[in-house]
Amino acid sequence: MHFYASGFLKIGIPIVAAISFLIAPETNSYSIYPNGSTSLTDTTKKDSIKYTRFKGLPLKPERKISFSTNEGTWMSIDVSPDGKKIAFDLMGDIYSLPIEGGEATSITKGLAFESHPRFSPDGKKILFTSDRSGNDNIWYIDTDKKDTFQLTKERTDNFTSAVWTADGNYIIASKGRRMNKLWMYHKNGGGGIQLNDQPAGLKTIDPFISADGKTIYFSQRNSSWNYNALLPQYQIGTYDREKGKLSAIT
Repeated sequence: MHFYASGFLKIGIPIVAAISFLIAPETNSYSIYPNGSTSLTDTTKKDSIKYTRFKGLPLKPERKISFSTNEGTWMSIDVSPDGKKIAFDLMGDIYSLPIEGGEATSITKGLAFESHPRFSPDGKKILFTSDRSGNDNIWYIDTDKKDTFQLTKERTDNFTSAVWTADGNYIIASKGRRMNKLWMYHKNGGGGIQLNDQPAGLKTIDPFISADGKTIYFSQRNSSWNYNALLPQYQIGTYDREKGKLSAIT
C-alpha cells in the first residue's frame, strides 16, 4: 500500500545497533535525538516515554541521516470518526495528517517501534501496538492530554494489531507468537478473555469490528507462516459476538 500527501515529512534517523530514536517537533520539520530515561511506568504523562536500561544495550545513536518524503509503503492507516484527519505509521512512529493532505504531526515518538493506529469511536484516543515495554503490547494515547496508557502487559505473546469496539469500552486484539487468536480487553486493562481457541491450527489476525458491533472480521489461515507456502495464504473470516461462532467468508 502506498500513501501520498500534499507536503513533505522531514525525518532524521540515528543509526544504532538497535532501533533507537526520538522525534521532537521543530518549525516545519522534525529532528531526532537520543533519550536517556531509565524507568518504565504504565501511564506516562505527555507521552514522556520512559525505558528500562539493560546491561550491554546502551542504545546510543552513532550517526544521523535526514530525508523528506511525501510517500510511504506498507503503512497502516485509519480515518478519524469525523472524517477530518488520518493517523498512520511510518518507520516506527505514529503521525496524523489532515484528510485533504498537508504537513504530518507526530503522535508518538521515541526508541520504540509503534504501528497500527486506530481511532476510538469518539476520536479522542488512538490505539496502537508498541514494543516500548520490551514486548509488542497494546497502548493508547489521549490526543488532547497526550497521556499514554499501557493496556496489555504480555512478556511472551505478541500483539500484531487491535481495534476498538463500537461503544469504545473494549478492544479486540490479535495475540500470540505464531498461532494468533482473538482476545477482548476492557479499555481500563485487565487479563482479557479469549474469543476463539479452536481450531487450534487456525491463525486469526487483523481484527475489524462491524458498524453495529456484533461481528468481528479478521484474516485467517491454517497453520502459521512458512516458506514456500501454497496460495492462497489468507482468507476472510468472521466471529459472531452474540453466538460465539466462527465463519468463513472467502
